[in-house]
Amino acid sequence: MAGQIFGLPAAYFEASHPRGTVEELQALLKFDTRSPKYPKFAPILFPDFKEDMRQVFRNLALAQVLSS
Repeated sequence: MAGQIFGLPAAYFEASHPRGTVEELQALLKFDTRSPKYPKFAPILFPDFKEDMRQVFRNLALAQVLSS
């Protein structure tokens, strides 16, 4: 279901797929995809993937994940 929710190919979410090399997935997890470090709060937690602690956990994709 992750592929449908995030609008990405289902193959990205298979166990054998090297997700660390997929820019689209890294953009959901890091604000700076070139950085080796992951932030405490990932972009996927924010609307429009822009860090704003007043809006944390308000991304509509999260509601879709919880309802699936």
